[in-house]
Amino acid sequence: MLWHRLEQQSIIRMRDLLDRLADPAAVAQLLTRLNDIKQKLRFLPLSLTVPDIKPGMLWKAGNSEYFLINWTRWSISPIGEKLPISALYENTFSYSLEFIASEREDIDKIEPHEVQLSALISEFDQRLQRARYAEAYALVSKILFAAKRG
Repeated sequence: MLWHRLEQQSIIRMRDLLDRLADPAAVAQLLTRLNDIKQKLRFLPLSLTVPDIKPGMLWKAGNSEYFLINWTRWSISPIGEKLPISALYENTFSYSLEFIASEREDIDKIEPHEVQLSALISEFDQRLQRARYAEAYALVSKILFAAKRG
């Protein structure tokens, strides 16, 4: 799960490699809030994700419902993980979350900033894993802002 992958050592490595390019106070604040952020992620409802669904992976039943027949690359993650960051700042984000909440009872109490935090941490984690430290650092202030709102 996302909260297991996010480790202090990766953030410290990012800080050390960026040296003067990173604000030590911002990174220190992230490290201080890390356990709180992980806890917030643990309490988010989970979602089932299947990336890259293509038409050949679907079966259409007689009643015009579609079913996914290829489940080779699925994952369970907190809602918001792997959500494109650009989607967080679109006008439709809140409406999309409201629609999802109308379909799932466990999401009706979730605030948009909680989903944003999950998406930001997910992208941050991916950038760290790919050694894109400057790009990961660029998300630190957004992560801290989303984490403070909760």
